[in-house]
Amino acid sequence: MASAHEVTVDWLEAARAGDLDTVWALTEPNMRRWWILTWLEANHWRGAPEAALHFADQAAEAGIDALPFADLFRSSVGPNLAETYPIELGMLGDRRPMGRDLEAVLLVPTDKPITEGLVLAQVLLWRLTDDGWRLAAWDDRLPVASWPPTTELVP
Repeated sequence: MASAHEVTVDWLEAARAGDLDTVWALTEPNMRRWWILTWLEANHWRGAPEAALHFADQAAEAGIDALPFADLFRSSVGPNLAETYPIELGMLGDRRPMGRDLEAVLLVPTDKPITEGLVLAQVLLWRLTDDGWRLAAWDDRLPVASWPPTTELVP
């Protein structure tokens, strides 16, 4: 089984290429639900909360193309991912277990050498599933797929 670090490399390569299908496959279902819900919220969803939750559940299980607005989601999220991760990012350190099935991978820009002092890193949280490591969160807070979407601290 690939390590969380190895899956991070695959996820970042797919994100940079705008390959949303691979990114989606390497993301756990709860994060997928939350991602759809935050996208709907950012785009001023005016429908019933139940409908938003239904769409998020469909896409989390069946894939992005299950969404009635799949083309719009793909056209806004794919390029956004590529812009979010344009530079080469290195992984700082070895394993960082965060709980029974969670591991943090710290990303740091590699375009400038790390000298000393404060190092700003982005945290990606990975969850070990039956299918291997899957992205669980962008930072140190786990997504809560509710309406409105929110996050909670890692227990």
